[in-house]
Amino acid sequence: MQIELTGHGVDITPALRDYVNEKIGRIKRHFEQLISVHVVMHLDKIDHRVEATINASQKRFHAEFSASDMYAAI
Repeated sequence: MQIELTGHGVDITPALRDYVNEKIGRIKRHFEQLISVHVVMHLDKIDHRVEATINASQKRFHAEFSASDMYAAI
């Protein structure tokens, strides 16, 4: 499985990377085969926004969420 993290106005720290990997591990339990995961983190003026695109066998999922804290947005 390929995991890609991108930050727009955000430095992807090892702690953020570990937290995203932990969350992806929870998602993997629900799918037989995850092909790729692309997570984009944005820092706007006061909002932290995260977009995730997950490609599983024969399906694609996309989610977005904003919060005042990056960890809450993930």
